Amino acid sequence: MTGLLPHLPLQSAAGTPDSVALRHRDTIVRYAELADTIEAAARGLCAAGLERQGRVAIYLNKRVETVVSCFAAGFAGGVFVPVNPLLKGAQVGHILRDSGASILVTSADRLADVATEVASSPAVRAVVVVGGEPGAPPRADLAQLAWPALLAGGPRSLHRV
Repeated sequence: MTGLLPHLPLQSAAGTPDSVALRHRDTIVRYAELADTIEAAARGLCAAGLERQGRVAIYLNKRVETVVSCFAAGFAGGVFVPVNPLLKGAQVGHILRDSGASILVTSADRLADVATEVASSPAVRAVVVVGGEPGAPPRADLAQLAWPALLAGGPRSLHRV
């Protein structure tokens, strides 16, 4: 492993796997679990169509999946695009189109709020829904998957940075 940002949690897991990596409300995530989840999410992003240097927009509030998504995008060879969770539809749509994000990671309620903007963002090919089940896709050609399905994405190879 190198000293690149996406690899830091995995390096910490190798040295101190049982140390606390994240603490959010009543949830504690240790480095070993965080590393496993980052790797699974990275493989899932690749299986969902993320290409090398592809953009992953992350439109979530503060939660464990937000951290995992940021590191997984980079670990998979992509680039994460943080979308401020306070932004509204038109602003989110501008970021999606301007960045050329091919994957959006968001919650079901946020997706409902920005569905029109996602529909008018042609580069977005897949949406990962955290904390709920995907509803009707904003566009017929848009793949949607729930967070657990992303983590079960399979052994697809990573694009590695």
